[in-house]
Amino acid sequence: MTSTERTLDSSRKYSSPLNSILEIAEKIGLTNEETSLFSSKTSSSIQLVNLLCELLSLRDQNEKILHELTKIKDSQSSFDLVNESELEKKIKIFSDFSNHIESIISNKQDLLMRLKDPFVGENINIEPQYHKDFAELFPLIAQSIASLSYDLESIQWFKSYNFADQNMNSQILKISSIIAIYGNYSDCLDRVRKTLKDIEDVQTINKGKAKI
Repeated sequence: MTSTERTLDSSRKYSSPLNSILEIAEKIGLTNEETSLFSSKTSSSIQLVNLLCELLSLRDQNEKILHELTKIKDSQSSFDLVNESELEKKIKIFSDFSNHIESIISNKQDLLMRLKDPFVGENINIEPQYHKDFAELFPLIAQSIASLSYDLESIQWFKSYNFADQNMNSQILKISSIIAIYGNYSDCLDRVRKTLKDIEDVQTINKGKAKI
């Protein structure tokens, strides 16, 4: 007899006082169809309870796995905001960008004058299939030139704004937490939408059956 069979046999014997009495009656030969039927039903109930306990345990394990997966997904979605190496890369990019913008601002007047002057020079050779796209490019360039002064002023203000490292780190951590929270809200809303859709489908099917 295996350990599983001994455990099941033990649970059958000691599940309830009435079942123990029926076991004793069966051993001394005082059994009939009713007591045998009752004993088999009790044994089936014990098996069902054990199966439900296993299902509940599996459900708890599944919820833990889903929770870990959600944490991993949230960590990946905010990786570029909280990882030190990624932050260093972004700081370097901002530094290079700031230096480039500073050179543009220092030569702003010369740049605007050159952009406003008509182009004089050799013809630009463009393939026929690109003529239409190139013609559409000029209105966009004009709009960019018109807003260039405003953009340069905004960039100059951004450059003059002082970001403290400690303050920036705290703000980044708050942003990552908020992103994770809204990610969980989004997942919950998706599950609610799916549940409502399933309910609507079931109601539609029931209405169709009622008409038939």
